[in-house]
Amino acid sequence: MFGKAARFPIEKRKDNFEWRAIKQCDSFPLASDVPPPGYYQPKEIDDAPYKRGAFLEKSERKVFDKVPDGPGPSDYQSITAEVKGNVHHQRKPSASQNQDHQLRQQIQELQGENARLLKERRHEVHQLESKLEQAEARTRELVREKGTLQTEAAIAIKEQRLAQDRETTARLAHEKAEKEVKQLAERASKYGALQRRLEELEKMHLESKSKSRADKGTLESDLEHARAFVAEKQRELDSVTSHRESESRRIQDLKRAHAMAETENQELRSKLHILQLSASGAEASQDQKRQFQAERQAMQARHAKELAELQLKLHDQESVAIKSKQELRDKQGESRKTNDELRKVRDELKRVREELEATKLKHQKIDNQHREQEKDNDRLFDARVQALQKEITSLREHSSNAKQVIDEERMKTFKERDDLKAQLQHVREVMSAVATKYGALSATMHKLRHQGALERATAEATRIRLEGLAREKERRIRQLAVALQLQEDATVTMLHGLNHYDSLIGAMLRHQSRFIDRETIVRPQALQEDPQLDSDSAWREELVQLQERTQREVVEFFKFDKKWVEEGYHQVLDRASNAESENEMTKAKLAEHETAHTNAQSALADAEVRLATAEQCVTSLKAQLSEVTDRVTQSAAESGRIQSGYQAELNKLTKQMNSEKAYAAQMALDLAHGKSREAALAVDVDSLQENLAQVERYKSEYQALLAEVRVILSRNALAEDEAERLSRFNAEILGHQNPMQKILYVDKLRREMADVKQASKVKLIVSTLERDGAEEARRKLQEELASYKAVEIPMDTKPRSTMTRVARVPFAARSVNTLSKSQAPRSSDRSPTEQGGSLGSENAEDALRVEDLGKP
Repeated sequence: MFGKAARFPIEKRKDNFEWRAIKQCDSFPLASDVPPPGYYQPKEIDDAPYKRGAFLEKSERKVFDKVPDGPGPSDYQSITAEVKGNVHHQRKPSASQNQDHQLRQQIQELQGENARLLKERRHEVHQLESKLEQAEARTRELVREKGTLQTEAAIAIKEQRLAQDRETTARLAHEKAEKEVKQLAERASKYGALQRRLEELEKMHLESKSKSRADKGTLESDLEHARAFVAEKQRELDSVTSHRESESRRIQDLKRAHAMAETENQELRSKLHILQLSASGAEASQDQKRQFQAERQAMQARHAKELAELQLKLHDQESVAIKSKQELRDKQGESRKTNDELRKVRDELKRVREELEATKLKHQKIDNQHREQEKDNDRLFDARVQALQKEITSLREHSSNAKQVIDEERMKTFKERDDLKAQLQHVREVMSAVATKYGALSATMHKLRHQGALERATAEATRIRLEGLAREKERRIRQLAVALQLQEDATVTMLHGLNHYDSLIGAMLRHQSRFIDRETIVRPQALQEDPQLDSDSAWREELVQLQERTQREVVEFFKFDKKWVEEGYHQVLDRASNAESENEMTKAKLAEHETAHTNAQSALADAEVRLATAEQCVTSLKAQLSEVTDRVTQSAAESGRIQSGYQAELNKLTKQMNSEKAYAAQMALDLAHGKSREAALAVDVDSLQENLAQVERYKSEYQALLAEVRVILSRNALAEDEAERLSRFNAEILGHQNPMQKILYVDKLRREMADVKQASKVKLIVSTLERDGAEEARRKLQEELASYKAVEIPMDTKPRSTMTRVARVPFAARSVNTLSKSQAPRSSDRSPTEQGGSLGSENAEDALRVEDLGKP
């Protein structure tokens, strides 16, 4: 690899020794094209101190032979001085030149070492490649041999499998034919079940007819009840009209009485005028005047009484007229409403009559169609039953013939199968024998080869091991002999030492016994009292005991040493004899292996001869197998022809059964449609009966509503009067000259308008939020509906049901829809907190903003 460059840029100077070393090295022949260290210089960076890193490059304590970058004090001298400096520099080589010379030597040594290592590596690589090639060639040969053996075994197994497959195909074809016969029997049973189902449908149709007749009777009875109710309403209407006529007559009488009172009033006025004229003419006489005045006063009083009576009568007549007018208006309104109700009832009755007539016509048409269809169906069923009976008889005959043919084919197939089994068994036995012989031969060949090589290798290894063991045993025997000699010398020296020690101990004991005897003779009593003498006697006893112990140990040591030496010598002799016997046994085994190898070679030759004969047998067996396969193909073709015939007949039967199923399904649909229509008519009749039952309740409610309307009209009149009074008061306020009242009133109006505007804004925001929630719910419902619609259910697996889709929506469904619509505003009337958590949880921030807007 390339050498690392300097971390920091090298300063530019004229005598850069690295650059000169590289230039000088270019003249020498290099062994490789790898450039030396320092050849590649990195890009110079700025001389800013903060870009140079953590080290201080300009902190050198000592600088030796450093050439200055700038001009020195002698650079501004003459040219001669400069030349002298150069000559002086050439005479004394600097340290950089010495470093260059050392670098060149190191580079040459490295190049030589590199060339030597390359040669050694190439030699090793060449040796390894030759070994690898030999091993690969050996593995290729082994793989080739293994592949040939595997292909031969696979071919034999494949032929055996093909024979088994042919046998299984023949057996499956036979089983398939039996299954088809069973399917024919099952289809016949299904046809019987379909006939029973058709009879059940006919019974259901008759029951539906009887039900429709009963429903028709109930409808007629309901119609009679409705007619009676209409007649009663007509009688009530006649009574109301007669009452109205009597009231009108009474009003006319009151009008005539009023006119008569007016005529009498005019007559009295005329009389008064005449009296006044007569009073003016009779002023002359006071008596007449007084009489006239008295008559006049009497006439005035009488006239005043008559006027008061007439005014009372007029007032009564006016109140009666007003009451009669109000009653007339009420009666007219009631009559109009009753007329509207009667008109509606008559229209409903007409519609019911028309629907009943239409239903009668439809029922007649349906009955006629059902009769015709039943006749046609009876004819078709008779024809189909006869045809099916003929087909069943033909099928039975054909099935009997087919059974005979199948039995014959079965016997033939059984015989052929037995023959094929026998042939296959024979082929298997021959193949197994060939395989066992071939396996034994191949195993013995490879085994003998490998066994001979293994025995030779094991014999060589045992020989080497035995020679090593023999050498090791001889070496151990020599070591034991040397050790025995050394041990004998040691025992001799030890015996001499022990004898000398024994003589010393005996001399000491004798000397001590003499001294003790002399002392006992001189001082017998002092011996018993002196403790020093007791200690000497104890020491002497200890010495005696030590001598005895040492003598025992020496005797034991001699005995043990002798036994150990004898045992070691006997063991060495036993091992040497065992090694010799093993060597003789290996030689005998080698001789046996050599004889077995020769026998194996002869057996291999015999096996090759047997293999040739086995190959001839395999060729003959292949020819027999080809004949067997031809027979199996012929039997398969015959079974295929029989199966195709059966399949054609089955297709015909299936088509007939499908047509009958379609007709039965159509009949079931017609019956279901009839039932649905009858159910819809029953629902309509029930609704009409409910409406008729609710008329009485509606009548009482109508009277209560009329009373409430009267109260509301009176209240409306009072409210209009109050509004007129307030408007006059408002006009007075607005027309007043006080400006403060105007300002306060206008400010009040503005504040009310602002409150109304804020409330309208809040209602608008709430309505928009509710609309967005409704839109989101609608979108979710549409997505759910689309997901439901996306699931396509095939018609075969569609679940059957008694419900049938009709052209119009039944009244029950309509009533359900009206109930759901009537319940909808109830849910909308609830508070936002009661309508669920949609506005409370998901739109919490929006709700807060609405509350803020609701504040004044």
